[in-house]
Amino acid sequence: MAYMNFSDALPLAANLAPARTETVATARFTGLEWSVIALARQDGLDSLEEPGRLSRLLGLLFGFGSNRKLADAKLETLRRLAVHGWRDGHRLSPEAQAEARRVGYTPDHVELMLSRIAPYRIGRGREVLA
Repeated sequence: MAYMNFSDALPLAANLAPARTETVATARFTGLEWSVIALARQDGLDSLEEPGRLSRLLGLLFGFGSNRKLADAKLETLRRLAVHGWRDGHRLSPEAQAEARRVGYTPDHVELMLSRIAPYRIGRGREVLA
């Protein structure tokens, strides 16, 4: 059985947890969802695409590459949104927003996530959570 240390992501997840604000009072995320958002910080935009045949073959031969896709469809959609949020800020595509609505996230959820990510994006390129 594999072991993955999530302790590095937990302080970030705790800091991302929402403060009470009037604009997004109806939107809430569970602790698991905040953890997914925090862990998505480590994922690049390339994690959103399916690996090609050559990538899969090289991964099998040399043992590198990993599938970051989550088994739960709703959490995977949240991870994909969070990756875009960490990388692109508020520039989410209409397709990504439509996918979020399809699995049950409201525009308030998206805004809450992006507003919590924004302060950490400002220090991008250096660690701001020291």
